[in-house]
Amino acid sequence: MVLIAEAALLGGGLMESVQQVLNCFGELRGRHCWNVQRVYGSLMRLSFGVPYVCTLQMGRDPDVRARKMWVEGDWSLNVHALNFSLSSGRSLVAKSTSKKLIPRIANELNGRHLLGVSLLPRRGLSRFHFFDGYTLECSREHGGEDQWSLVKRKNWRLLFRGSDRWALIDEKVSEPKWQRLEATLKFEL
Repeated sequence: MVLIAEAALLGGGLMESVQQVLNCFGELRGRHCWNVQRVYGSLMRLSFGVPYVCTLQMGRDPDVRARKMWVEGDWSLNVHALNFSLSSGRSLVAKSTSKKLIPRIANELNGRHLLGVSLLPRRGLSRFHFFDGYTLECSREHGGEDQWSLVKRKNWRLLFRGSDRWALIDEKVSEPKWQRLEATLKFEL
């Protein structure tokens, strides 16, 4: 993995925290995304790795329980942003502040490898770079809300807020310890 920009500006403990973010995304190296879809509202999920069938039992009576089943991967990148744009090279494929274009964005990204990530905290932007020159850019209207999360199934969750805060939490921990990302972070997988 290659850190592209502003690593020299980071000192001591801050460089260690950036390394944690890099390590999380490093696990996606060589993996393509699949089952890209709108989950709820403007939430879009990209799955990576081995597929698993997840089951949720609903209701208290064991004889009348309803089940909800879905498939997700070892890793899920959940993009919570309200503002999406997808570009290929210099041309814009889709831009929306609405959930209506998420299926079109999902169709374009299905099967593509994630090549790199750019986090621009001062501008409140995140960019995910995919094979064939596709870039998914997202931002939040409100910096205090989660912009995206990267989840390793039954293990950890990396959260990023549009302001400049991020947290890496164990799945058993309920309260994240928010840290500040002060410099632009760009890296290739």
